Amino acid sequence: MVQLLLDLFQRPAGRGTDAPRLFHVNARVSRDIAEVGGFRAGKIFALFGHCLHAIRLRRRHGARVFYYVPAPPARTPVWRDLMVMALCRPFFPRLVFHWHAGGLADWLEHQGTLWERHLAHRLLRRHHLSIVLRPFHRRDADYFEARQVTVIPNGLPDPCPDFERDLQPHRYAAATARQRALHHHENRASVVVRVLYLGLLRREKGLFDALDAVALANARLRETPLRLELTVAGEFASAAVRAEFERRVAAPDLAGTPPAVRRAGFVSGAAKDGLLRESDCLCFPTLLPEGFPLTLAEAMAYGLPIVTSDFRQLPEILPPAYPGVFAAGQPADLAARLVEFTHRDYDPVLRHWFLKHYTAERFAERMRAALSAV
Repeated sequence: MVQLLLDLFQRPAGRGTDAPRLFHVNARVSRDIAEVGGFRAGKIFALFGHCLHAIRLRRRHGARVFYYVPAPPARTPVWRDLMVMALCRPFFPRLVFHWHAGGLADWLEHQGTLWERHLAHRLLRRHHLSIVLRPFHRRDADYFEARQVTVIPNGLPDPCPDFERDLQPHRYAAATARQRALHHHENRASVVVRVLYLGLLRREKGLFDALDAVALANARLRETPLRLELTVAGEFASAAVRAEFERRVAAPDLAGTPPAVRRAGFVSGAAKDGLLRESDCLCFPTLLPEGFPLTLAEAMAYGLPIVTSDFRQLPEILPPAYPGVFAAGQPADLAARLVEFTHRDYDPVLRHWFLKHYTAERFAERMRAALSAV
């Protein structure tokens, strides 16, 4: 999202200078996904160098606003933020926080030490602007007494501009095929309903809830021609998760012929585009304090029906009264929502919702207005 912000704020040729001038410090300290959220001594030296870079930009170019993405709720990232604020905040007249992850306030109150809460309040409070991704996350902004709070959802360039011409007819046809199979199943061959799990493969993301739910849903659909096939796309968070996953998918309720689970590995580019087009439903069973999961916005852009948990009010991202919501951490409820989906007609409401709220152009418009007013 930071890269998108930089790309969108590039000054258009032949136009005025209505966008703020941005200077980017690439503050990456982790060498790979396995290091994210963990401690390594080299990270301290790298972070110190990034802070010096920011201070030099302030002195050389007169940058007045320090834009920063605060930590997710975990100890090592919190101490990273404390170090950055201690070094950089005194040099910048204005401080903007863009809360990509939520739950820091709750973490400090329930898991943080007295010293962590004290330092966080001293170094992060009374900042000038908090940008939160959805209303639920105003809690973090209010906890640190932001002087101004604005809600700006993430956005992304439309990955499916051909939706109405090419993909929408496929969505309607797939729903029609399911309905015909259900109503005339004595004369119909088996119909595979492709459910997609897309993200980091870890228990807290609901990976094993998804596996259990697909097994339960297929048991309920046993007397019909419909069969769910779960495609699992992403990297394993650890070797232990991989081993547990392999044991689970080898169980009799998932390892039939054909098996109910297909492993796609990490996907990007054309492979990811193909999965989002070919799938019939996205399963997003997270139990993490998500900010604004781009996976949901991508699914909406592809007009892909979504079944998601209600954890920390995630459904506020979706259209009001959206039917594909289940109780977080309840595989049986997830299974029920998946079975209900197989019986519904296709509704393009999610694609319309994306175009109205989550395009890159809408994101840039909101960000430009917020940052220009600081």
